[in-house]
This record gives sequence, structure tokens and C-alpha cells, in this order.
Amino acid sequence: MNLRGRVDGIFLIILLAVPVISCNGRFLSSPQSVTLRGSPWYCDLLHMPSGPYPALRPKPYLGIYLSSRNVEQSTFPCKENTFVQVEGVIDGTPAEKAGLKEGDVILSLGGEPTCSTGENVIASFRAIVEKQPIDSIVGLDVLRNDQRLTTTARISAMPRHVQREAAHQETGQCPDRHSMLGNALHAQGVYARYSKITDGLYENSNAVHNPGSADEKESHPLQLSEATYMMRHPLSAGEVSRELTQKLVMPLHGKDWSMGSVIHEAARLIDLEVRQTERPTEISFPALLRIMEETKNNAERALSNLTKEEKTMLQEKALNPWDDNTWNDVLKIAMKVNRAQLLEAFSPLLSFLTRDNLSLLKEDLINRFGQNRGPVLYEAMTPMGKVLVGGSGPNVYGEDAALILDLGGDDLYLNNAGGTRPGIPVALVIDWGGSDPPPRTAAFLRRPPFCTPRRSPGSLCTTPWAAF
Repeated sequence: MNLRGRVDGIFLIILLAVPVISCNGRFLSSPQSVTLRGSPWYCDLLHMPSGPYPALRPKPYLGIYLSSRNVEQSTFPCKENTFVQVEGVIDGTPAEKAGLKEGDVILSLGGEPTCSTGENVIASFRAIVEKQPIDSIVGLDVLRNDQRLTTTARISAMPRHVQREAAHQETGQCPDRHSMLGNALHAQGVYARYSKITDGLYENSNAVHNPGSADEKESHPLQLSEATYMMRHPLSAGEVSRELTQKLVMPLHGKDWSMGSVIHEAARLIDLEVRQTERPTEISFPALLRIMEETKNNAERALSNLTKEEKTMLQEKALNPWDDNTWNDVLKIAMKVNRAQLLEAFSPLLSFLTRDNLSLLKEDLINRFGQNRGPVLYEAMTPMGKVLVGGSGPNVYGEDAALILDLGGDDLYLNNAGGTRPGIPVALVIDWGGSDPPPRTAAFLRRPPFCTPRRSPGSLCTTPWAAF
């Protein structure tokens, strides 16, 4: 698995491990001026017109993973007896059909020794393979457990996909004239070399293996169209970053920002088309509870094809899969999930979270619970988990809850605020006003000894917190 293949998987893994929406009433309270106008400097300095892409050339392919190994032998006159070793054989490839196995040392291919210096042996072997005509039969001299074997393999064309690339029409809308870069390339007589490099970027962006399957014409599911575009158009990186950032930022800086619009745009970055839910007509505390329960049920439905063991692995390993070689297992589990369905599960809740709706929700809470006294104005156990409505004083939240609505004050969250836990697949915190310390400082804060959150309603204390 290469890095470019991990992008989509990582996004999904984080979503599966922590399907959480957390919102603060003070967030984005100061809109800034944002514009979608193009950047003249990009057109004037870096823009290069894209010509037609070249036809993809078939590439000879054996189908093995490689390492190097020193072998004492006298058959081939090598300065250093370093050869390629088979680290893995891909199913359905010429290597598997030839009978190669993990641990085999390939001494020669087509009569040509594969030995070289340790740092060049793998590159040299690949060059030997790439010289072979496709469909040609080549001989292999193999060392297996100190025994010499000979076999043959029919070289095939490397499986590849024709990768989609994202559309960035604004980036390509530059005046019909050469940029400074284009003029410099022409002046120095290296424009043809530049074109050769860009053709190579196109070739390499499509050279994605799909182990065990035949050549397919559809895009590889683990290479995002945005990643493909950036590989083929590296000079536009700054302009594309500006464009993507503005598409995500614009919905949050309007008169009535919408979290649903942000997720809808973010889904496009991972090649998903997610239906955007219409904004709810009823804005009230009961309406929010119904939407939260609907979100919980839909999220669980999206994950219903996973076993209990698979869900446990995602919860425990998804955020750091590379720590103990569980990446491939986690990725396979994540790819079983209908990602669009999972994102759509949260669409109704996200559509509820707008600036105007939060103001209306606060008014509704005050009308319903404003006459209550104490730090907790309302507490209930619901099908989605515990629900708390906190007053406007300085409150401390100790235990986890599915929904916390705090009307203000300088609060301290010692729980997993807005984060999910087993049994709480969807969690939300909305806090209006106050100067709450960021969650990362909670580990450095202590409750005074006379504050006993576990005995207080909703694990909430009104005693001010203190720092060591």
C-alpha cells in the first residue's frame, strides 16, 4: 500500500472510529470576507496549457514484491553477490503461475544475471523485466532453500487503471497567453523536455496495481481523483489548494453557516456524491432529539455489515493502524462500509446545525427549562444515550453523554465531550458563550475535593475548576 492509496482510507477510518459532530455556539462567530475569484499570479507565473494525454503504453510485469539478499554462489561473476529476493507473490500473476514463492532468490532472468550492488539490485532487476517483450516466455534461475531450480514465466502487461482526475475549471480559466514559466521553457529550448515529464506524470498516475485481478479500465478505488489531478498538474498545487479551501470555508462564513454544506463539499474530495438533506422546518429541543435518534439508527445501519470483532478493531486500531501492522486489516474492514450511506446518516443532523437554528434552539431551551434551578436544567436517558441541558453557570461535566446543551458560563469538560464511545455512536455538544478551556488542557486540571461529579445530577459540578 502506498501513501497516495491511503488518503481515502484514512478519511473513512477516522469517520468510522469517531463518528462525532461537535459544535460550539461561539464557533465561527466572526465571519470574514471570502471570495472565489481566481489568482492572477497563477495565470501569469505558472499556468501551462494541458495538451491531449498520450496513449498508455503496456508495461512488462512479473508480479512480485522484492528485497535484496547476499548469496554465496559461483555461477555468475558478480563483484558483490547481491541478488533480488521474492518478498511476496501477487495472486494471478506470471510469478505465481511460474511457481515462485516467498523467500526465493532470483539469480537470473532470461539468462541475464540479476546481481548488482545492494542499493541498485532492485532497480536493475526491474530494468531487466521491462526489457522483456509482453507475452514472451523467459527462463528463471532460482535459489530456494539452498537448492537451484529453473522455471519459466510468461511476461504479461502490468494491470493498470485509467484514473479519473478531478475537474478544476477555474484553475484552467487563464488568458490565452504563455505564463512566465512557459516563456522561460521556450526560451531555453526545454519545453519538449517539460512535456515529456508531464507525460510521465500521466503514465505514473495510472500505474496503480490491483493485485490478483485482470487489467481494468475503471479507476482504482483507493486513488482519489483529487490526488490524481495533483500528480498530473503539480504546478497548480497552490491554486487548487486555494480553490478547495474556499469551497469548504464559504459555507461557514455566510450569514447562516451550515455544517451540512461543509460535509457535502468534503465528501466530493473523497469521490462521494452525498445527498444533501433539506433544512428542518421545526427547530426545537424535541426535534433535535428525534434527529439525533434518526442519525444513530442510520449510522448503525451503515455499519451493520461489520461483525462485532471488526467494529472492535476499528475502534481500537483505526486511528493508529500503522503502529502494529494492522493497516491492511483495518482498510479491508473500512472498505466494506458504504461510505456514502454513512455520511448521509449524519446529513439531517448536520443540516440542523446552522447559525440561525442554534439561536432558535437556545430560545426554545430557555422557554422550556429556564425556570428550573441548579446546574442541570434537564437530564434524561434516551435510546441514543444520556441527554443533559446545563445552565448558564460555570459547570463541570464529568461523565460521557450523547447530547450536552450548555446555555453558557465558563465550563470544563472532563468527559469525552462530543466524542463517541461504545453505546454512544453519535455525540453532540453545543455550548453557548463562556470561556471554556480547550479539551487538551483537561488532563492538567483538577476538581476541588468538595466537587463530587459522580454523585451530582449528570456528573456536573458548579464549583469552579482549578489548575495545578
